[in-house]
Amino acid sequence: MSMVLAAAVQLVSPPNDACIHDKGELVFQEQLPPAIGADLRTRAPDLSPAGGPFQATDVGDGPRTRFMTAARLGERYVVAYEHGGRGYNIQVLTYALTSSGLAALTNQRTIFKKPACDAVAAALTAP
Repeated sequence: MSMVLAAAVQLVSPPNDACIHDKGELVFQEQLPPAIGADLRTRAPDLSPAGGPFQATDVGDGPRTRFMTAARLGERYVVAYEHGGRGYNIQVLTYALTSSGLAALTNQRTIFKKPACDAVAAALTAP
């Protein structure tokens, strides 16, 4: 893996959650297809960017969701974001992108421990 890609991974994910995907390619939040971005805004309207401000607990103000990482393999996209509050968790969403640009959510998994890399890699390569 090139040093440039490894550096890009560090920018997409908070330093303690950096993922390096040996299959597929890393996708920045801004590079997600519009249909996936629209679905994310519905699920997490206050989604903070990777490394941005985030309220992990149920006390205080600020965004309660934060983008972690995304990857793509063919027409499959996997997105992980943190969800703060009384039951901190990580949502791992798998989408299938159609040739017309529509995105269908094909799987959603909730995990409760960092890092999310293994869950993202598994979703990316699942049959």
